[in-house]
Amino acid sequence: EVHEDTDFMEHSGQYDRVILNPPFENRQDVSHVQHAFKNLKPGGRLVAIMSSGPFGGSSKKDEEFRNWLDENNADVDEMPDGSFSGNDAFRKTGVSTRMVVIDKPDAAQFSRDLEQAHTALFGVRVSVAVPGAISATAAG
Repeated sequence: EVHEDTDFMEHSGQYDRVILNPPFENRQDVSHVQHAFKNLKPGGRLVAIMSSGPFGGSSKKDEEFRNWLDENNADVDEMPDGSFSGNDAFRKTGVSTRMVVIDKPDAAQFSRDLEQAHTALFGVRVSVAVPGAISATAAG
């Protein structure tokens, strides 16, 4: 549980689900999303509303963040214009936003991904049944 008087960036824990709408100023949303992902349990899901800035920016931080999202198989969807400017909006803003969803793989999913990548790259099927124990057979 994160309390109001706690700085989120100093918080640590392990969570099955994380939903956040971080501050957008100075690309703080990038840092918040990556920090939240570190606190996500394997098999967990993170959902965040972010500004569109990092997705079209040319700074090194923006490019590294987009690469990080790709590496973590994130789903990124543009939110409709005016998503946060309606009468029911808590804080009205016309900022363009995106919804980011990242599922953190569990050990079993990691093993399946590793097996598929190894087969695709080397033509050899590997089995990862127990961490550290790998057996290989020719793909065919």
